[in-house]
Amino acid sequence: RRNTNCNTRKIYKISKIMNLLETIVEVTVKPYEYKWKSIDSEDAQGEFTTENNALITFDVELHLEKERKSNADNFQHHEIVFRGSTGPRTVKTKDKMDSGNPFRVFATVQAMTRDYIKRYGDEIEMIKFSADKGTGDLGRSKLYTRFAKNWSSYFTKHTWQPYIREKSDITIIYAVNKDAMSEEHQQFIRRRFKNRLKKV
Repeated sequence: RRNTNCNTRKIYKISKIMNLLETIVEVTVKPYEYKWKSIDSEDAQGEFTTENNALITFDVELHLEKERKSNADNFQHHEIVFRGSTGPRTVKTKDKMDSGNPFRVFATVQAMTRDYIKRYGDEIEMIKFSADKGTGDLGRSKLYTRFAKNWSSYFTKHTWQPYIREKSDITIIYAVNKDAMSEEHQQFIRRRFKNRLKKV
């Protein structure tokens, strides 16, 4: 029993050290240079290239949500979608690919998200994006969950409420801009997903 407790403590300490190292790397890593091909309050298209010559595209897509089919009162959300290509084949980033340093890819996505929100945050009611769970210790789900937890400290100009919705293969993140979205629509989001949304 003493050996079991000792091994458990060692595993716990190693896990804490790994988390600390990952956080240090995540905070200090330099994003790739990126460029916007087009950008406005309704959508955007940007891209960057990694050291492995993988071309990552970053898109912001505007979607309208209806509370009820008979209700013309819509609200909108901006969905962030990014894909990678290492040749003629383009894949969603939820698929595993040798795209380069995952921390630098993540740092660049963060930088582009911050850039977009800095420009158009007053017009954004909600941002949605998802992350795959199946890419190992450096999987996007882990990085993006941490991103969601720190969302309010990253984007201080507005009052944000981030939520996480866990599914079997992906984590979906909803960041609600409480300054732009009405309380009625915020209640609709909570009713729609009921207990499937977790505040972070």
